[in-house]
Amino acid sequence: MIRLTGLALSLLCVAASACQPTLGECATGEGAGEDREVVFLVNGSPEDGTPLYAGQALQQRSCGNSGFCHSQAATGNGRRGAPAGLDFDVFPACTDEASCDTAIEGPLERLRESQRQTYDHRYDIWRTIEDGSMPPGAAGESVLADDVYYRDFDPDTGTFSNPLPGLDTAEGRRIYRNWLACGAPVVEQAREAAAGERPGGSCASVMGTVGDCRVRAGRIEPPDPNWPSIFARIVEPLCVECHRDDGNPFFGPSDQQLDLCRSTPADSGPCDPAAVHAALVGQAAEGCGGTLVAPGDPDASVFLDKMGASPGCGDPMPLGDDDGLAPELLAPIRQWIQDGASL
Repeated sequence: MIRLTGLALSLLCVAASACQPTLGECATGEGAGEDREVVFLVNGSPEDGTPLYAGQALQQRSCGNSGFCHSQAATGNGRRGAPAGLDFDVFPACTDEASCDTAIEGPLERLRESQRQTYDHRYDIWRTIEDGSMPPGAAGESVLADDVYYRDFDPDTGTFSNPLPGLDTAEGRRIYRNWLACGAPVVEQAREAAAGERPGGSCASVMGTVGDCRVRAGRIEPPDPNWPSIFARIVEPLCVECHRDDGNPFFGPSDQQLDLCRSTPADSGPCDPAAVHAALVGQAAEGCGGTLVAPGDPDASVFLDKMGASPGCGDPMPLGDDDGLAPELLAPIRQWIQDGASL
């Protein structure tokens, strides 16, 4: 997000040719951190598996996520001070076969205009990232999307891994800077894989008008009713990102201090599934009351309740998905708890 005063000062700076920031050279290609590196959205919604370019995903996650601040859909207080019309909403215009085959003029125009705005203001945007003024402190953290973008997808297991680093990291800023330097290319549409197509690859014989077409990854497959499967397909990709005390901005009072990786040191790699199991099963649900996972009693398990559309305490999880997880994802978790929630 960009403050009006900061943008105005930046434009004056550019006009005076005295403090133009440097975006550097454009590294093109599909490799890690290059302008067309593909990442996949995971948030427990029907949009799971949507491909975006890495820089495109960083902007979408940090600047309003189609709902706040620099989003065409945001109005009034929802803009959090972002100037009207200064929109950077670069989510793909369509995310599956059905929506891509119907009229998408509105979403295409939104994407076209947001990409133009991004390109026109690329130096000013980068200046605010470099000086740390955007996203703006606590206000920025309040609207950062809980969506996670993963760099790798295993089609054999239907699992995602290797999360894209955020703009608060040197790697994330490097990726975003390069994306801006390359003209802010976008994935315009996503298609299901046809025979011989790999997730993230270019769609066969599909031409975009604003950006590119990329093959989407498979949606989250329902887990089997056992802990290893539930951990790999639900808990690790959807819960651990926020519920880990490793300095991420989401961990805090709003998460009821639930650290799922409390016995896994920060920055030491993936959380141990056994440690996460121990942090859930039979443990008190701080702030909500009751038990996170009550073996043999799914109806008394706050963990399961929170992933439904109308939890008895707080917002549905994952945060940002008001409908909760799909019933077919919840059913195996319910069965696992009913069977004793074993490791």
